[in-house]
Amino acid sequence: MPLVRHRLPRERSSLARVGLLGVLVEGGDGAALAPLAALLQSRQHRVRCACASVLSRVARTGAAASFARAAMREALRKETTVAARSSLNAALRSLRAE
Repeated sequence: MPLVRHRLPRERSSLARVGLLGVLVEGGDGAALAPLAALLQSRQHRVRCACASVLSRVARTGAAASFARAAMREALRKETTVAARSSLNAALRSLRAE
């Protein structure tokens, strides 16, 4: 994880940041969950789609899942694109299935 933590502050691509933050959360770094969820507010719909997908994969239980669901519900209320709405709905269904 040190390499991921080292690269994250220097990464300019929001899409790459989604992946890096997802790796950190999956590795047990709960502090990376909030910055990951914040990317649900990106101006780029592809970033919002990727973020929803990663959140549903890495935040599966407990407080992390509750936080992820709340962040995705909030993002869904504001979402205007069909692609991101679809990704958010699929991610929320996936978390409810757990």
